[in-house]
Amino acid sequence: MPEQAHTIERAAYLRRRKRQKRWVLLAQLGLLIGFFALWEIAAQQGWIDDFIMSSPSRIWKTLKNLYASGELFRHLGKTIHHTGAAGTGQHTKMANQIAIAGALSGVCEAMTYAKAAGLDVEKMYQPPSPYWPYP
Repeated sequence: MPEQAHTIERAAYLRRRKRQKRWVLLAQLGLLIGFFALWEIAAQQGWIDDFIMSSPSRIWKTLKNLYASGELFRHLGKTIHHTGAAGTGQHTKMANQIAIAGALSGVCEAMTYAKAAGLDVEKMYQPPSPYWPYP
């Protein structure tokens, strides 16, 4: 096969790859936009509790206001905590995960016991008010 034929085939192949990459990028952007749109609609329609999970527009507005007031980096700095030399952060995270797993295991055991004892598990774990234990 002549060298020019290889060059034409290669150019066609590269055009197809470029077109394919473009479609993949568009699909990814579409999924991301769709996710945020569905999240926003779910928050506005009350399908999700905005006390627990806010809407994207509200999060964006809060971030914008914190940045404009200069408070954003102060708040971010408060969440970063130095735990020691290099590598200690990983061990701290692991210790926290073990603590959470232990607490979750305890809750599961309590629910299993309550069910076996004939208690109404829903009522047992229902707080007295939405803001319990705060008045």
